[in-house]
Amino acid sequence: MTQEDKILIAKDLGSRLTNGLMLNIKGQDGPNLFDFDEELYSVFLDEAYLSINDRGAGDEPGILEIRPYLRPLSSMTEDERKEYKKVAPGLMFDYGIHLPYITRADWLNAHHFDYRGLIEKGLAIAVTDEHNPYLK
Repeated sequence: MTQEDKILIAKDLGSRLTNGLMLNIKGQDGPNLFDFDEELYSVFLDEAYLSINDRGAGDEPGILEIRPYLRPLSSMTEDERKEYKKVAPGLMFDYGIHLPYITRADWLNAHHFDYRGLIEKGLAIAVTDEHNPYLK
């Protein structure tokens, strides 16, 4: 895994952790629901830092062994497309931040869509009709 991939997955997971994310964690059976918890979030950030900087410890799972279950953008339904188009339709700026982009990214995160290409890179597991851990 490249340094760029490590940073990409850490950034992506960090933005999704408050949305009931399903994770595949090496050494554990099946998908695991990540419920946001301040202590667990702190542990995640510590492991992400260690993994990105190649200073992980021993056999403990690190960010390199955590893959989220994400939906390909191509799986977006027509109703979801309509809902997405309604999210922050105007151009609003606040302190130099493009709010519609942030609102849209939050919507994509909440619906577990892969908009960073993590599935293609093997950094995430594709949710399919046959294998959707979010429906269980």
